[in-house]
Amino acid sequence: MTKTQTLTVVVIFVLTTASIAAIGEPPTGFRNLKWGARPQAGLKKQMGPTDDGLTMYVPLSKKPEPLFGVPVREEDYSFVHGKFYQGDAYLDGDSNRQQMKTALTQTFGSPSFTNEQLKIWKWKWPKRSIEISFYYEAKSAGATVTFSDSAIN
Repeated sequence: MTKTQTLTVVVIFVLTTASIAAIGEPPTGFRNLKWGARPQAGLKKQMGPTDDGLTMYVPLSKKPEPLFGVPVREEDYSFVHGKFYQGDAYLDGDSNRQQMKTALTQTFGSPSFTNEQLKIWKWKWPKRSIEISFYYEAKSAGATVTFSDSAIN
């Protein structure tokens, strides 16, 4: 192998490794609920089930615990046919948005999709059905972080 070929292989390896390392391990659920789990004590039904088997629950407690140390205004948990597939946390203020974005990046690596203009960040794992979406709406100064596993049905 020539020096140029060797250098090319090394560069490709480093770039590939860096892109794989940019995303940490995917979450196994949201809060203390694992993907596919049944609703548990501490949750109350908010709505559903729909014709598609979707049911939404909210915590019984008035104030959710912080998520990654960031204050959460409210949260909800979505189930399909009784199996947990999505959790949402709602945040207030740009400061909390910045803290959450930093916490998600430190925990899961760099987002796989970013649109800074629209304030959207996503973490998606190759060959996995798990995704974290994070949105911020400047007009309302509110942010939503969604953990989901689309394979649950």
